[in-house]
Amino acid sequence: MQSLPVPPRLVRAAAARATWREFGLLATLALTITTGIGSYICKTDDWRTPRSDWWLDQESQQTVGTIKTTEQLADDLQRHTFTFVNKEKLLVTGAAWSGQRQLSTGESIAVEYLPEQPDICRVAGMHYSRLSRQWTTYATILLSTMLACALWLLRIYHTATLLRYGRATPARIVSTLAWFPFGQCVRFAYLDEAGVERFGWQLVRANSPLDKTTLASQLNATGDGAFVVHSKTAANRCRLTHLDEVAEEPA
Repeated sequence: MQSLPVPPRLVRAAAARATWREFGLLATLALTITTGIGSYICKTDDWRTPRSDWWLDQESQQTVGTIKTTEQLADDLQRHTFTFVNKEKLLVTGAAWSGQRQLSTGESIAVEYLPEQPDICRVAGMHYSRLSRQWTTYATILLSTMLACALWLLRIYHTATLLRYGRATPARIVSTLAWFPFGQCVRFAYLDEAGVERFGWQLVRANSPLDKTTLASQLNATGDGAFVVHSKTAANRCRLTHLDEVAEEPA
């Protein structure tokens, strides 16, 4: 009978990251795309951020300005440039984003600006930052992807802790189901500390030591190098692993 490593064990990072792996990869990809889109929008808008619109909401001063140009970028997106004279009697040029509001060159408009930073300005009822137009939607998506990544990291931590300190016991491979291209779903059985047989299932990533072992193993036989680690307090909380992924910590 194979000798199983006793806790505390050394756990390979890949073994811990394998839990919810596809979910984590999709969450990371979604977060990368979301932050990339936000960064691109801010970069093409001279790095204007929604924070400036929040400042304008809080402490702006109003005056009268004149529209200089109007650029139609999409059916529901326009960029207006305008000029106004601030309280120091200096001519300031600004830009603002709007939806379908139509303005003509030379038209007088109400302008909101920060007295201490007059270059932060907008047409009243419009947005200083392009990202502000869809800020609620963007922020919701961004926070959702961040939360998903945080959940994956938490799952990785719990899995690593379980593999490091849980009770090790031999595993019996009950059935396998290919799940291309990610790997295979493996159903396994093990005995808890009281000798009660329990069952679990796990997605085993392709080409991992555990994947090669379960593919080569006969059903209802103990996989060579494969074993189960389960929680001492909740035996149903378990993880199928391999001796190449979890090893005994050197003395």
